[in-house]
Amino acid sequence: MTKVAIIGGGIGGLSAAIMLASEGIEVAIYERQKHVGGNILPVRIGQHQFDFGPSYFTMPEVLQSLFKIAGKKSEDYLQINHLRKHTKISFEDGSYFYVSNDVEFMKEQLAELDPFGCENYDRFMEEIERLYLDVSQIYSAFQITSWTKLVSMPIRNVLLKLRPFENLDQFLRKYFSNEHIIQALSRYANEGNISSKTKPAFLAGYLYPNLSKGVYSVKGGNQQIPLALAKVATELGVRIYTEKKITQIHVKDGHIEGVQINDDISLEADAILMSQLILKDFPNLLAGDSAEKPKNKWFDERINTPASYTFLVGLNYATSLNHHSLLFSNDIEEEIEAMSNNHLAIDPTIYIFNAAATEPERFPYGDSLIIMANAPYSEEDNVSYRAELASLKQIIVEKLKRFGHDIQPHIIEEQIWTPLQLSEQFNIYRGTIHGIIAASFSQAFFRPPIRCEEISGLYFTMANTSHTMGTTEAIQNGIQLASLIIDDLNNNKNANQAD
Repeated sequence: MTKVAIIGGGIGGLSAAIMLASEGIEVAIYERQKHVGGNILPVRIGQHQFDFGPSYFTMPEVLQSLFKIAGKKSEDYLQINHLRKHTKISFEDGSYFYVSNDVEFMKEQLAELDPFGCENYDRFMEEIERLYLDVSQIYSAFQITSWTKLVSMPIRNVLLKLRPFENLDQFLRKYFSNEHIIQALSRYANEGNISSKTKPAFLAGYLYPNLSKGVYSVKGGNQQIPLALAKVATELGVRIYTEKKITQIHVKDGHIEGVQINDDISLEADAILMSQLILKDFPNLLAGDSAEKPKNKWFDERINTPASYTFLVGLNYATSLNHHSLLFSNDIEEEIEAMSNNHLAIDPTIYIFNAAATEPERFPYGDSLIIMANAPYSEEDNVSYRAELASLKQIIVEKLKRFGHDIQPHIIEEQIWTPLQLSEQFNIYRGTIHGIIAASFSQAFFRPPIRCEEISGLYFTMANTSHTMGTTEAIQNGIQLASLIIDDLNNNKNANQAD
């Protein structure tokens, strides 16, 4: 039987395993952590539980399609609930609005905040849908790994429809006039530390899933998704091993042969799926007679990736904070400039995830808030950097108070995760949960090859370079990679039979 080894039990790996196993392929997942799900996991501090990891869950139909491939029904494993007002975006002047996929509700809000935006909202939605579909076509149909591919036909024709000579700020101003609305939609579309005057216009397309398809929550927390996927995978015969570290990948004559676990046991494999970031961190992982190692040119200084400062706060009361909240900086340009110079912003925009807003019964002792702000990343443990990060906690607490949430007297549990700690604990590139984000139109389409060019049978999970990558895109990634592996294995089998 054909054997595939998957290194890492994240959402993408689990999704790929389900599809591969559904085709009768023997699959084993090796996860170095105690849990599957990658950086989606429950964290307990005292009596408070925190649902850490990607918190936005969109387009549940993608997840449901994966269950269907496995011959299962998602409702037998998960309870998925729609959030009508999924995100509250607030500003220092007291104004706010809710993000929703209810078009009429959005228009009602815009009628008060931005009559020009209300008048143009239908046209705006039509255009971001077009942008989203065109970008999706590029990513699903083409793997752009070089300038040669980027300018080739038919990719060039699709790219020219993506407003390549227009920035995001210019695009949004065609439909909206309220500065707060423009700032919010720009930030919502892309987390990179670059001005909307620099961000490419096509990024507006990434607003479409949240504004049209909606945002959802999963009963019991988003960690139920990887647990459900792991259960389905196991039912299909996938073997999942936790606390197993791959210490070598065996290569012979330019082909994958197998893996070595914990410097001890070696197992055969016809194909391996892994993150290319693992090879970046462990360049000597490949063993054998392969003279040429895969290149890691994609993870360099050109990628504009904000690091994440995470503040976990257990309170003794229930706040009025929304499921998702964004408290905006009073000076967006200063925030961007500070981060670009590797400094902490004086007044950073902060994101707050409050799962208790929709499932209060899970949090009987009070809200468990996950608060995040962009912060500079440094591998150097110097005094000034530590002092700067230490000040961020007080900045966040004071900002919440200004916005009507005086949490300081109510904090009974707290924990801070710096960008470096996130990087070390979850093997997250440069301490960011946002993924690798490009700073220009062209870079946004360049992605690492998902099929290794130097070694046959070695495949890489996709790195999204244009915007934040969530649970749904990880599932799509896993399905796409599994399809590629299945096709390659079948082609190799047919070629061998022909010989």
